[in-house]
Amino acid sequence: MLWIQVSLDTFFDRCVPGNDPPQGHSYPTTNIELKSEKGIQDPLRTHINDILKGFNCQDLIALSSRSHPDKIRQRSSQERDLNLLRPDIALYPNSPDAQKTYPVRSGTNNSARAAAGDDMSSSILESQQQSQGDRQDGSTDSSGTGAAATTTKPPSLDTRVAWAWAELLIEVKKDSDREPFDVAQKRDKPPNLPSGKAHRDARGQVARYGREIFNRQHRQHLFMLSVVGHIAHILRLDTVGAIVSEPFNYLTQAELLGKFLYRFINMTPEQRGHNPTARRATPEEHTLFRSLWTRFPDVPSDSAVKRGLKKAATDGWPIYALDIYALWSDPDDRLDTRVVKTYQSHRCLVGRPDSMNGSMTGRMTRGFVAWDTVEQKAVYVKDSWRPVSSQIPSELENYQRLLERVLQPQKSELFLTLRAGGDVVWSPDVRDGRCMESTDPHGSLQAVATLTQELVPAGRGRPFARHNCRLIFKEICRPLEDFSTASQLVESVYGALIAHGHACISADLLHCDISVANILIYDKPEGGIRPVLADWDLAKTKERLLEQKPTQNPHSGTWQFMSAVLQCYPEKPHQLSDDLESFLHVLSWCAFRYLKHGLSGRDNARVLASLFFDLYDKEVQVGSSPDRWQAHTRFINIMCGAPPVPSPLGSRDNAFAALLQKLVHLCRQHYRSKEIKQYLEAPTPPKIKRGLSLSEMSIDAQADAFNLPPYPSESQQTSSVTSPTEVESPLRDHIAIMMAFRVAMRSHDWPVSREDLKRVADQLPRVSVFCVVRAVSSGDASSKRTYESAEERGQVADADIPGPPTKRFRTNFVETSKTRAEQ
Repeated sequence: MLWIQVSLDTFFDRCVPGNDPPQGHSYPTTNIELKSEKGIQDPLRTHINDILKGFNCQDLIALSSRSHPDKIRQRSSQERDLNLLRPDIALYPNSPDAQKTYPVRSGTNNSARAAAGDDMSSSILESQQQSQGDRQDGSTDSSGTGAAATTTKPPSLDTRVAWAWAELLIEVKKDSDREPFDVAQKRDKPPNLPSGKAHRDARGQVARYGREIFNRQHRQHLFMLSVVGHIAHILRLDTVGAIVSEPFNYLTQAELLGKFLYRFINMTPEQRGHNPTARRATPEEHTLFRSLWTRFPDVPSDSAVKRGLKKAATDGWPIYALDIYALWSDPDDRLDTRVVKTYQSHRCLVGRPDSMNGSMTGRMTRGFVAWDTVEQKAVYVKDSWRPVSSQIPSELENYQRLLERVLQPQKSELFLTLRAGGDVVWSPDVRDGRCMESTDPHGSLQAVATLTQELVPAGRGRPFARHNCRLIFKEICRPLEDFSTASQLVESVYGALIAHGHACISADLLHCDISVANILIYDKPEGGIRPVLADWDLAKTKERLLEQKPTQNPHSGTWQFMSAVLQCYPEKPHQLSDDLESFLHVLSWCAFRYLKHGLSGRDNARVLASLFFDLYDKEVQVGSSPDRWQAHTRFINIMCGAPPVPSPLGSRDNAFAALLQKLVHLCRQHYRSKEIKQYLEAPTPPKIKRGLSLSEMSIDAQADAFNLPPYPSESQQTSSVTSPTEVESPLRDHIAIMMAFRVAMRSHDWPVSREDLKRVADQLPRVSVFCVVRAVSSGDASSKRTYESAEERGQVADADIPGPPTKRFRTNFVETSKTRAEQ
């Protein structure tokens, strides 16, 4: 993550606009001892509330949350993943709606509860102020007699974390041993990032807090206070990085803390960091959205729309109304920006995200199953932060390229139907920020954008600015992981492969991020499925890939599905063959987790987890370089022709096992071709067991556009598998790998038993993996994290260790050994 330190004057001028407190305003004093973090936290919390009281602020209150994590699960109960992060202090709205989400542990006795009817809706702040007055005049009665003793005690200011409502976070460290930023004011070497694991972990903690706020709320930036003893830094975080003020002593320089808090409480919601196009739903909208999933009685309970709306209405997650001002197509048409010129505003209700990102910085992509109140139908909203550069096409531009060169000429159904999209814009002249219908996309409208990059000092390399953007799709799909049988898995990946071929040949686009998350299954209303290859935000033209300058970690993508040769040789340019190899890793990843195989069963759980970790998650640091990471297990397996999954579907002799073996063989031949020879020396090829041989499905007809060769005979299949090293790579185009899928689809060698074909529950429990690993930037190795190439990020200065070139997909591992520093 990028950290930029600036002077206090610059921070206040650029990050916290507004007027200063009245001249001569007096600030309360406090005595804070440094014996323990709790000894700092409680007096600091009281001190901040006293300052707010002095400014007559009744809307916000500082509460301690170090002991009670948010009770709202971030993932499903099946994944057993509770959010245990606990910032020390947070400022929350002092409103009834907010108080419902951070229950305060009251000191009320039983008789008082009965007398009051158990009504705890009175203001927390008033109770706190009353208790302070009681302490000052000495009226507290510890004996339990008298009127004061029979009434309600003041509620505790120790409360539960409520990420959905937090306005300002405060993290406290006792001393400099774990300081995230240098408190010694060494102005000669900004940004004053102390090295060492404890210091990097402290910065990783700040990044994780920011991630939680961005995932739970609709934000453009966030403010935090980092306190070490008597010294504080003020932080402003966005999806590029963090702007950090120079340190100051908040006790001896109380006017600086007061100045920040005064400006903060008087800023607009947009200035505090809230997205101006998103607001909390009204009570009517809230009730409507939470009941939507019950309005489809004739729809199966496991349909993507019904499940998506039910998940979006999960208790505890706030409901927002998004005003999406963009070019909108007609309800059943794809958006064509050459034809549609009128901007419209649609209000879409959203709740819990369908998917979330594991990183604070980068694209920060989230997906929502939303309800369009204008058209009265469910749609899918993809919200992300795109890099702003003339050299990096937006995902909207990539979809327009696909529309013009693939979708309209060939009528392909293997892509999502884009209804609307573009950068998020808003009007400061309108009170609620909502934009009305207009043919002028400019005027007084402003983009929702980042600021951090503007404060990077000259000469240090400046990352690209990022704009918040949203795309709205017609279809609501199932993830690939929800396939029902092995044959449906193969059909879905085959469909995505065909879509990839159309995009590559007709639109000259390489996807560059083939992964489990980006292959979707759409259940057609008339029956059957339609595979979809989605998420074209990282796609690049082949010409641009050739122009990309080699760096140590130039590649974007998802680590678990990246080609093995890219993992071992990151200086190699990304090519078509790397995308094609990723389809093999998608199939084997799903087979490991959700199909029966030789390591299925409780007795093999740890062995399976260890093997899976080695194949898909393990990274090895190269030498002493902090930003060069490799993985070799998959590479060695491919070079040796080893089957990626032991005995899939219960045996080695079935169509699925043969397909995996064929794909491994094609990748092995590719590694021995002249295209890869400059990066490695091929070992002597071991003998490869003959594979392959499958019934036509509707999706197969869309592959005919590639002029695939005739169905191979048995002799041709045998000779193609046992042939010696070839000069040309079989992955130089789509033909060989498509033929492997077509043969599998037409085979009759699938298991007869339907039980052997069915998807099973996730076979990777939460088990310990005893090895040295590197934690991802979010601080959670079980999350997917966005990572882009160096070209897409721009030149980055003053960042912590960047880590491997990857998005990271969710796994269930619990790391019990020493972890390397976080980004």
